[in-house]
Amino acid sequence: MYRAALDMLPKVSYNTARKVFGHLHFISSQSEKNKMTVENLAAIWGPTLLHYEDKDPIPNVNHNHKLDTEVVSQVISLYRYIFPEDPGEIEKEKMMLQVLESHSISMQGKVAKKTAGDLRIWIFLHNKDGKSFNVSIEPTKTAYEICKGLCSHLKLGVHETVLEEVILNDKLIRPLHHEEKVLDVVLKWSYWDEQDRKDNYLTIAPLSKYWEYISDNSRLFSPVSGELKFADNKSRLFRQYTFQFSQGKITCFKDKSGEQMLHQWNIEDIICYLGHETKRSPHSRWTMTFIETKTHPTRSKSTPYFGHVLVWNDAATRANWLSSMLRARYPNNLAPPPNLLPI
Repeated sequence: MYRAALDMLPKVSYNTARKVFGHLHFISSQSEKNKMTVENLAAIWGPTLLHYEDKDPIPNVNHNHKLDTEVVSQVISLYRYIFPEDPGEIEKEKMMLQVLESHSISMQGKVAKKTAGDLRIWIFLHNKDGKSFNVSIEPTKTAYEICKGLCSHLKLGVHETVLEEVILNDKLIRPLHHEEKVLDVVLKWSYWDEQDRKDNYLTIAPLSKYWEYISDNSRLFSPVSGELKFADNKSRLFRQYTFQFSQGKITCFKDKSGEQMLHQWNIEDIICYLGHETKRSPHSRWTMTFIETKTHPTRSKSTPYFGHVLVWNDAATRANWLSSMLRARYPNNLAPPPNLLPI
């Protein structure tokens, strides 16, 4: 389908498309080193390459954006099948790899670090009303590195600070693990509905606000279970089920007997946020919203809500559950290390 459509382009346009997609395909082939996966490239290039004037008086911008991203992602992935193989192009790629490899093993002091193409974002102190800093986020830059550069503004050490992701008009918040790649966090917003990404931002805050989740070592690997209220992304009403967290998995059972399992999520396959969106009415402050990493949260008539929500009756019980989840997810390096100065 894509090959037939591209063959209809004028020669200049066809050659341009081939060059661009060939370059993007090459970049994605090195994603282990540059962190620019097909999905990340498509999120950036989709709206640019497939921009067009929508004649609809009320265009569905978000829907068009998703289609653009999906099409560009597929063309990049299928590049070798869409365009005829060019021996000269393959030889150029080999030469580029040789140059990149020689660059990576060269002395750092002899190679100027290029920053012109880096994405820059605003990061706020404490909240969006606090002082802001325009920070460059290279593909490999971690939350720890950003905290290292900004922690002095909080008069704290880097191991005493945390980078936070704040979404859905300040209703959902999560502390980023210090090894998370910040660019990946920001780019995933581009796959969300417009209303769910337009006001998102990052903050740096004292790690002490999350101390109840990371301070008690006795909770390491301890399973937890109990009756919790739950609503998925399809349901408005919260219903009570029996939940258990054990061996890195959240399991939902129909009742206390535990005989009929309804759902199960691996802790490594979900992203958890404190809180819930305004449209929800769980009748409790102590909630957690989680989304699955393998799919993008998309609202529709059948799934009108953002993520799935768990509800606890008090802060201490929620802290007990979240502590167990975090320690299962990061058993050896939950808290950020101090910045050791050379003696």
